[in-house]
Amino acid sequence: MNIHKNARTTPWRRGQIVQRVLTQQEAPPAVAAAVGVSDRTVRKWLARYAAEAGAGLADRSCRPRRSPRATPPLLVSWAEPESSEETNEVICITDPLPR
Repeated sequence: MNIHKNARTTPWRRGQIVQRVLTQQEAPPAVAAAVGVSDRTVRKWLARYAAEAGAGLADRSCRPRRSPRATPPLLVSWAEPESSEETNEVICITDPLPR
């Protein structure tokens, strides 16, 4: 993923944050203040590192994993035309060409 211009941390910097807390025994609030992020952010990266090791420090998609209000697949299939010919027929019937 591309790092956007407003990102406070990069995967490499997140590794540095985790290293400072785990190996250098610095307190998370002190690391947060030094890096310019919140204490909550430091704890988030520590939790992700504990759960997933180095892979937990990588950028993630902001796309939701699930969408509880999404249209059910059955309704989507009813709304989609079966072929492009059917779509063309509907367009021809509802939108006659100007003369």
